[in-house]
Amino acid sequence: MRHLADVVFAGEPSASRGNVYGDSKKIVLPNSHLTVRVSSLYWQQSDPRDAREFIPVTIPAPLTFGDYAAGRDPALEAAERVGRRRNSGRRGGDKVHAVKAGPGEQP
Repeated sequence: MRHLADVVFAGEPSASRGNVYGDSKKIVLPNSHLTVRVSSLYWQQSDPRDAREFIPVTIPAPLTFGDYAAGRDPALEAAERVGRRRNSGRRGGDKVHAVKAGPGEQP
């Protein structure tokens, strides 16, 4: 996304670089009958030579237990502050919007 638009990532670094295995499928082991999940697809969101260990954030906003217990989202609050700053003086169609990725998703 960074190379496609003027984006700001707020929160905590991603758990991986842009390329990840995902979309697990359930497998039942034949002898033990244990159920396991195995990644079935490789999602390539960036250059295959991307050697980063994670995608860094522009604005660090870690989630603490206190934030979680109070129902606060420091990353979304930080993104909204940036949006308000960037939107001052812009017309309606040019507004900056905060988008929150769900668990395990990348923005």
